[in-house]
Amino acid sequence: MWADDNVVVHAYDEATVQARDHTILALSDEARAVVDTAVEVRGPARKNITIWGTT
Repeated sequence: MWADDNVVVHAYDEATVQARDHTILALSDEARAVVDTAVEVRGPARKNITIWGTT
């Protein structure tokens, strides 16, 4: 799923989200996200975040 510019996303189970531009992500369980600047991440799966441009 792509989330771009002022979107709120609730991701559950094994969802994968790519987000940027003032998006809010609420991640639960095994959800993962790849994010850019200005993304707020909430929920128990905050550790499952990759920031664009990092390895």
